[in-house]
Amino acid sequence: MVIDEFGDRTTPSIISFSEERIIGKLALEQIETNPTNTIYNAKRFVGKRFTESEFKSGIYNFPSNLVLKNSKPLYRVIHNEEVWLLNPEQVLSMILEKLKNNAEDFLGGEIEYAVITVPAYFNDSQRQATVDAAEVAGLKPIKILNEPTAAAIAYGILESKDICKRILVYDLGGGTFDITVIQVKNNDFQVLATGGDANLGGEDFSNNLVNFFIEKFKSDHNLDVKTDAGSLNRLKNKCEMLKTHLSIKMSANIEIPSLINGLDMSYNLTRAKFEEINMDLFESTIEMVKDVLNRCKITPSGIDNVLMVGGSTRIPYIKKIVSKLFNDKILNKNINPDELVAIGASIVARSYDNDINRGISIKDVIPLSLGVNIKGDVMCVLLEKNTSVPCKATRNFATHLECQSEVFIEVYQGVRVENKHNHFLGEFALSCEKSFSEGKSVIEVTFEVDINGILKVNASELGSKIPKTCESFNYVNRFTKSEISRMIEEGKKFAELDLKYYKKIDARNKLEKRLAIVRRKISAEKYVTIGLDLTLINSQIELCEELINSTRKLEKKDFEDNRHKLDELFIDIFK
Repeated sequence: MVIDEFGDRTTPSIISFSEERIIGKLALEQIETNPTNTIYNAKRFVGKRFTESEFKSGIYNFPSNLVLKNSKPLYRVIHNEEVWLLNPEQVLSMILEKLKNNAEDFLGGEIEYAVITVPAYFNDSQRQATVDAAEVAGLKPIKILNEPTAAAIAYGILESKDICKRILVYDLGGGTFDITVIQVKNNDFQVLATGGDANLGGEDFSNNLVNFFIEKFKSDHNLDVKTDAGSLNRLKNKCEMLKTHLSIKMSANIEIPSLINGLDMSYNLTRAKFEEINMDLFESTIEMVKDVLNRCKITPSGIDNVLMVGGSTRIPYIKKIVSKLFNDKILNKNINPDELVAIGASIVARSYDNDINRGISIKDVIPLSLGVNIKGDVMCVLLEKNTSVPCKATRNFATHLECQSEVFIEVYQGVRVENKHNHFLGEFALSCEKSFSEGKSVIEVTFEVDINGILKVNASELGSKIPKTCESFNYVNRFTKSEISRMIEEGKKFAELDLKYYKKIDARNKLEKRLAIVRRKISAEKYVTIGLDLTLINSQIELCEELINSTRKLEKKDFEDNRHKLDELFIDIFK
């Protein structure tokens, strides 16, 4: 595991912007002090689009700095007095770049390739968006690995030895929930079924607490915290901390001085009340586990080990209901749940080294069915959910009308019959020469999913005099080459601004250090008699102290020029 500059093995996926761009641990404290320019849990919005009604409904708990443009969520932040609109993929790329830099510092070499993990329930758009983010970060993904599969690999290699076992991975993180059943034998990992919810995680438990306290405060004081973005963000931050405390304590206090209109918030919450507030969400995870077990025709007693992965699995009630489902089976917690996925990914990455090849075999599945839209706006499935990847399917469709010159093919992903409930991936048009001249024609549609779970679609008209094939599938949530190039250039600009800021801070620190030396030297009695003009010296010291403590926008040159002037005044001391 890579150790970062703080000695930690995990990096929070948080970015904060001001004059400086802060990524990771130090950005955590900015959630309260700089909420409108701090971004967290961007993974939840990667590869997604929303309608105006969805955006305004509040059901997705959008952060206050998220705006909608052409159905795409964008974060609005101010960095160096300039307004930026960043898509979630750009935010993800910044986090990946930070991890890449940490690894390069730790290993002492350049990193080009990476194994990147994603929630098992990520759809095609979200997986491709992750690949795009990696490219912007300067990484080439050699494997997109499902997080539960990575966790099972870590357990299988480190704990299971050579025993054949069926493992259920219960992966409940901050923004997503996955369940996967995997059969492990030696170094062979075969996914039997997967399920989950890409919109369920610890953040939802915290949001329920936020809503609970909003209503309680409104009842007590007739004030709505939601009317003030700063107050709301302070409350969210405190609720996140409260949730953590209730995993180790039976009750905890929430104290927020001057939350709104000068009024304090002060309440006590028991663990039992926290469980009551989130009971529906907690129990829904168990129903999803049962559904996955039913689909692979396995009873709870047929599971040998249950792996608890993700920070939210520390919640006592979660551990209780999962253990109860599996007949009070002891849940496997030998490996840190926050690190299990990363360990599995590193094992897979290591297996790509020909000199140390472990011979790991991974057979994963597609999380959701893939199909096309047919008459009645229903989905005709080509590839069923839980089909092993890589996989390929071909199906023929007749044109709806005679003498039809063009056919539009819409591709969806999901588990529902009606496509309004499924995820629209994209569409393409294919001209029909045979149909136009001879009546109806047959269109052959082929879906192909690679080992990373990413879809490729093409179609052709059968029997035409001039065969026509269409591979230019218009993915609604994928970036064009020019968009990726733009994000790479913007990433370079951010890096330049970072470097400029660090150089300025370095110049300020050098001035502060020089100032401390000067103070020590002029305070020594022997320097008072060598003819120094103390008036000029003291004036320059005061000016330098003002610069160091100033909140004005200053440049590196301001600190360097004043340090050089200080040196000139003390030329006899520093010669």
